[in-house]
Amino acid sequence: MVKPISRGRQKIEMKKIKNKTHLGVTFTKRRNGIFKKANELVSLCGAELAIILYSPGNKPYSYGHPNVYAVLARFLGDFNVNKQKTKTKTVKCMEERYAQLKEIERLVEAEKRIARELRERVVRGSPIAMTPREKLTYRQMLEFRAMLKDLQLRISSVVQRRLVNGGDIAACVSQVKQQLES
Repeated sequence: MVKPISRGRQKIEMKKIKNKTHLGVTFTKRRNGIFKKANELVSLCGAELAIILYSPGNKPYSYGHPNVYAVLARFLGDFNVNKQKTKTKTVKCMEERYAQLKEIERLVEAEKRIARELRERVVRGSPIAMTPREKLTYRQMLEFRAMLKDLQLRISSVVQRRLVNGGDIAACVSQVKQQLES
């Protein structure tokens, strides 16, 4: 059994391809290769570029970073392109996530502040809370635990109600204080 001898990767003669099917396949492969190289150039060097190709069937294909319009506007002389418009979706998404993180951190701090204040009030207002834990009986511990759970539920319901209605943290904290004083 003799294997056919492979001719390997051959050099393609640079002339227009006459077969329409081969022409379409070659265009698609080469277009994908060009866009891939352009993407690598953007990733590695941070370049701004735009590529516009028309297929043999006159269908346009484009690739641009940050987008084709921004690059063309800059190329044609409009150097005052608004940076906000040229931000990529990734950067915008990261900024939104960062803002959400800061808001959550602010909420956590407010919750901690409320919990600290409530702990102080519980200690001041309850004889069980002022008794050292080691000296509490089992029944007193259960009673104290129930009292804390009730307090936690009241606080979380007030905070949740306020946040769902679109309120801010400062107003939420003052509302919790008012309810606890009453």
